[in-house]
Amino acid sequence: MTVSGSAIKIEARNILKNNYSTAFVTTVTVLAVWYIFNYLCSILEIFTTAVLADILLVVLCVVLFAPLLLGYLRYLWRMSSGVTDNPIAIFYYFSYPKLYFKCLSLIITLSLRIGLCYLIFLLPYFVLQVITGTWIYETLDITVPLWTLSFSNIITVLHYVATVATVFSCLKYYLAPIIFVADEKIDTAEAIHMSKVISKKTMLDFIFLCFSILGWAVLSILVLPLIYTLPYMFLAYLKHCSYAVEDFNNDISKINYDDIPTFVAGA
Repeated sequence: MTVSGSAIKIEARNILKNNYSTAFVTTVTVLAVWYIFNYLCSILEIFTTAVLADILLVVLCVVLFAPLLLGYLRYLWRMSSGVTDNPIAIFYYFSYPKLYFKCLSLIITLSLRIGLCYLIFLLPYFVLQVITGTWIYETLDITVPLWTLSFSNIITVLHYVATVATVFSCLKYYLAPIIFVADEKIDTAEAIHMSKVISKKTMLDFIFLCFSILGWAVLSILVLPLIYTLPYMFLAYLKHCSYAVEDFNNDISKINYDDIPTFVAGA
């Protein structure tokens, strides 16, 4: 990419500066929904079990919060392109059943791919858990070998390694959400495929951008700064994606292959 991370962050700040009132309203709405869902699950945990509460949270995130987040992403995308929507536009993907299920298709597909990838990387972790677990020796009525104790630290490391490996392995999907919201006609499979194609060239730039805004992400742990940091980080991500798609389109135009699709770099 020809645009540096610093230039992208400056653009993101300028966009947010000129549209902060509407960005504030939409961001607070998204955060409020998230904390309401967490509160409901906390209440459920008191009266039932933590497992049921976690299951409810996952369901709410998939069927309600993720489509809302995509609507928020679409709102910021259009705002970065100079289009001022009503803040209620963050509920765009709830406006028609067809839109909602198309959005849900993307969310479920990405979730399954990332989840499967995570499980594959966790296989060594599961194997060691079985080998070192006391239940297998109790079932066989034999003494637990002392050497199994030395694997406790390795098991912890394997869990972290699986998480990091999954993140880097699934970075190829990072453009899929924005390709999806920028092109109303694109389907789930094509959005994911084009993300994999474009990210081969731009993934390293995206990683550098993520590390450059890591301080803002850490600051967000305090919760209140999210009112500013969330739209800022999203806008930085959107501008990066915009330039990534634009570079891809330029490369395709140079090759002049008419059968290769290009995508809109703006709204």
